[in-house]
Amino acid sequence: MCHYGGIQLTEHSSYLVRHRWMPWIEMLRFSSRRSPVVRTRGCTATSQPLATDAGLSKVLYPEKGGNAADAAVAMAAVLSLTEPFSTGLGGECNCMFYDVMTKKVYGLNGSVELAQSGKRGFYEGRSARAIVDGIQQKGGVMHLDDLKEHTITQVTPSFTDYKGLMAWELPPNGKGFTALMVLNILENFNIKDRLISILRRNSQGIHGNPCGAGGDTVYFTAVDTEGNASSFTNSNDSDFGTGLVPEGCGFALQNRGANLPLSSEHPNCLASGKRPYHTIIRALATSAATGQLLCSFGVMGGFMQPQGLVQSLIHYLWHPADSVGTRQVEKYLSESDIYMGDNDRTWKLLLEEGISQPAMQDLITRGHNVHWPVSGHDRSLFGRGQIITKGTWWNSQRALIAQDNQAVLWAGSDPRADGCAIGL
Repeated sequence: MCHYGGIQLTEHSSYLVRHRWMPWIEMLRFSSRRSPVVRTRGCTATSQPLATDAGLSKVLYPEKGGNAADAAVAMAAVLSLTEPFSTGLGGECNCMFYDVMTKKVYGLNGSVELAQSGKRGFYEGRSARAIVDGIQQKGGVMHLDDLKEHTITQVTPSFTDYKGLMAWELPPNGKGFTALMVLNILENFNIKDRLISILRRNSQGIHGNPCGAGGDTVYFTAVDTEGNASSFTNSNDSDFGTGLVPEGCGFALQNRGANLPLSSEHPNCLASGKRPYHTIIRALATSAATGQLLCSFGVMGGFMQPQGLVQSLIHYLWHPADSVGTRQVEKYLSESDIYMGDNDRTWKLLLEEGISQPAMQDLITRGHNVHWPVSGHDRSLFGRGQIITKGTWWNSQRALIAQDNQAVLWAGSDPRADGCAIGL
């Protein structure tokens, strides 16, 4: 008799594990490397190859009116078919757009509008009635006026200057401002040597509630032939959102309302006209010196997103040898034990498989409560993402200016997903 993974095995089962299953287990072990896509005429990147291809067909033909914004709409439409549990017409969207002519960044906070008859057809027509009927049949309180009065809000993105790089995020109700706050803190430290040690949490602090946090979101980005960029996020919040499909509509309704507190004493309690707090995050980076676009990038993964975005950006800046998309970059997550199924709410530093044992031991010595290694499907905690950069600004010792090779696009798609970056 022997044991495998805590399970007692018979001699026959032990033989199967050693000689039949282990070779396959080793083949499936997560070890990924992807080369960056280097192009000059435009580039797109998503978590699904068909969606990436659909977006590229738009950015390559500016004479037909195609640009990075059109590419985003095309990618969103295809992703609703290839990844319907994460996105769709019933989801919500947030996006930023970089205008190469004005060197300005614009933001939108709202819902996707792909209905054939436009906004009015979706928010006031048959689809609206089907949405409201489906919700009310399940005890919901939405009314037709709630949809009719919905507006997509053009917002002014927030930014911070981190070592010559202007990082842009949408303001709340999303969590992008958290990433900017972290960058402001890190500006005062030697990140290259002491990154994790300064992120030690105060166990006596007042923590948020991550219950019900969804990680089913898509991020996609495009840079067109003129240099405009779209950084776009769509989300159902959890698998197929609420699970409600309005009759005759063919899409599921998102579940972002789960983050609206039910207590009447909370300032953002459930009520008409409220936007729920959510974790959706996407980013753009420009040069503080010239206003040029440096990169369009974003991550997914629930409450991991601010941490994941900062980790990615820090990696590009301080580890130029691992240029965009060339290898899997192991991540870490500082989070409550509630994610691990416990209820004591102590804080753990979760380390992804691939981070070395000496590094893990060093973190324990520094006082961290380490959970290592996080492997297999549990790695979904660390999210995924895409990026397109202009020039090799991260590989320069000068100021963050991409003048010498601004026409060259470098793009990558996170190996944790099945997507890709393509271009011409």
